[in-house]
Amino acid sequence: MKPEKLILSAFGSYAGRTEIDFTVQTGGLFLITGDTGAGKTTIFDAICYALYDRTSGGAREGSDMRSQYASPDVATFVEFTFSIGEKCYRFERRLRFGRKNLMDFHNCMIQKDEEFVPIFENPKIKNVNQKAEEIIRLSY
Repeated sequence: MKPEKLILSAFGSYAGRTEIDFTVQTGGLFLITGDTGAGKTTIFDAICYALYDRTSGGAREGSDMRSQYASPDVATFVEFTFSIGEKCYRFERRLRFGRKNLMDFHNCMIQKDEEFVPIFENPKIKNVNQKAEEIIRLSY
């Protein structure tokens, strides 16, 4: 699996929309570095959440990842784009807060020509998680 792009919005310590482009690497490595509290673990949380609906350490649920610094009008979501061989995939998880409780949206897509198309018509969390394991060949 080769990470290509990670987009976070109101997720963890990232209050606004943040894009990480993994394709601007040199020498075949991409280093995630920063001061304590800078959001390094949140990057791994976002990747795991996008793929498996669980954070990297497993201590927090996705619903716990809404940024406390985000304004109420900013949507909470993660989009992770990666490639395996010639195929490119994008997994999305969106948290929507309704009046009474939290509502999740999950999707996985494959790139066809220049566009991403959904793999499932009505994606369910179980199907999306299983598809991540099938594609990557790694469980959570």
